[in-house]
Amino acid sequence: MTFHYITQRYEMKAIFFVFLTFIIIILLSTTAQAVEYREVDKEVNASDILTHIEMGEDINLDNCSIVGELNVSKIKTVPNPLYYHLDQVDGNNNRFIIWRHTKPLHVIESNITIRNTFFENSVDLSYVFFKNSADFEGSTFNKSVDFEESVFNTSNFTRLTFNNSVNFGGSTFNSSVDFLQSTFNDSTIFVESTFNDSAFFVGVLFNNSLNSPDFRESTFNDSAYFGGTIFKGYAHFVWAIFNNSADFAGVTFDNSSDFKQSTFNESASFYGTIFNNSVTFEGSTFNNSTDFTGVTFKDNADFEKSKFNNVVYFRESTFNNSANLGDSTFNNSVYFGDSTFKDAAYFGGSIFKNSVDFWGATFSNSADFVAPETSETIFTDGKTCEFFRKSYNSYARYTDADNIYYNFRITWMEGKSISISKLIDILSWVTCGFGIKLEYTIGWIIGIIIFFAFVYKWDWKTPGIYRASEEDKTEKSKVSFWECLCFSINTFTTLGSPNWSHRDKFWYVITIEGVLGWIMLAIFLATLMHLLIRP
Repeated sequence: MTFHYITQRYEMKAIFFVFLTFIIIILLSTTAQAVEYREVDKEVNASDILTHIEMGEDINLDNCSIVGELNVSKIKTVPNPLYYHLDQVDGNNNRFIIWRHTKPLHVIESNITIRNTFFENSVDLSYVFFKNSADFEGSTFNKSVDFEESVFNTSNFTRLTFNNSVNFGGSTFNSSVDFLQSTFNDSTIFVESTFNDSAFFVGVLFNNSLNSPDFRESTFNDSAYFGGTIFKGYAHFVWAIFNNSADFAGVTFDNSSDFKQSTFNESASFYGTIFNNSVTFEGSTFNNSTDFTGVTFKDNADFEKSKFNNVVYFRESTFNNSANLGDSTFNNSVYFGDSTFKDAAYFGGSIFKNSVDFWGATFSNSADFVAPETSETIFTDGKTCEFFRKSYNSYARYTDADNIYYNFRITWMEGKSISISKLIDILSWVTCGFGIKLEYTIGWIIGIIIFFAFVYKWDWKTPGIYRASEEDKTEKSKVSFWECLCFSINTFTTLGSPNWSHRDKFWYVITIEGVLGWIMLAIFLATLMHLLIRP
């Protein structure tokens, strides 16, 4: 009896605690300022979400289907004019506009988390200031989406699918934003957007060839990552500004792409990128290192009037159609090594202020080619050297052709190991600049003559030469330096000096100068004839 009573007491207590726990859970769920839907494929009305946002409650949705138009203009929020035409100046005193709104913003205090959800109708969250997080990871938008001129403090757009048009024009992202593996199946607008932290577009697919992803006049104030992205439509980056590193490595542009007048203030990488259609960088500025290594240009590539202020790499790149680098300025080293130009290559008016490497580059002999404006810093291999020289000679630019040849011989000589061949190259280099630097030869001739003039004037009391008329008074003979110089000239040219004789101990000096004279005069005549009679 006692045992049964004790058991009954414990059962009553257990029931009481279970009931109390249930009451607490109910109370907590009614007081929490958040709306949650965890059922898979639960249908949620957009008007209910707007109501909770208007009340300042957090939104937390997962695996839902939202029906009805989600339009923030239908609710009352506090307009915030503080974000109207706000400017900022970076550390280099470069002024850029962060927000350029045409009207005040709707301020949303709620944390918005809507993941893996289907939006069945249009979404209008334009002119919104998301003071807290906006997370749409894994969601699908089946109708048009509008985030025009919105401001995001914290946002997540990973693995989104946009089956209709999407507009981020004029939007501002104040922290890192991630569009990793998202798919844009219709027109995409990022015109005049501002990214104040890193932006990730890695593995993104812009899938509609009839519509264009539009980043015109966008500003990326931190790193921009587009690695592996596929652009099916026309890609607009006109007047875009990248204030930090820009990574387009491995990107595929299936349609035309336009980077005209864009600015890259930090490193820019297009390593391994494929341009299946025409691309233009006309008038763009690259202020830091730029990498186009291994890029494939299947159509026209236009870099006309571009400015490269740091090292730029075009190694192993392939230009299947015309390449236009005319009137461009390269202020640092440029590398075109092992690149292939299968069609017209235009370098007319381009200026290279530092070394340019064309070693191993291949040009089509049947296509138009216009060589660069400057040639002094261009280095080529033998085959490319002849190609450049032929181009320069065809325009009677003989000095430029000689510069190309000279640089090739220098590079070829430096690559040789110590041998007779290298010693001959060195001799050819220092005496006549490989047959094209007449000034080298003239310099040696003048130097040799002056040197031997000093030798003949070696002892100021008893010079190495004397007048034939003073043979009996040699100890008192006075010979000026100019007379020694004239004697040296006559000896060098083997003309002889009948009014002068040399002392016995100077016979070997006369012989050496005579031999050098014959050699240098022969080199002088050969070089002169080469320069006068062009092939």
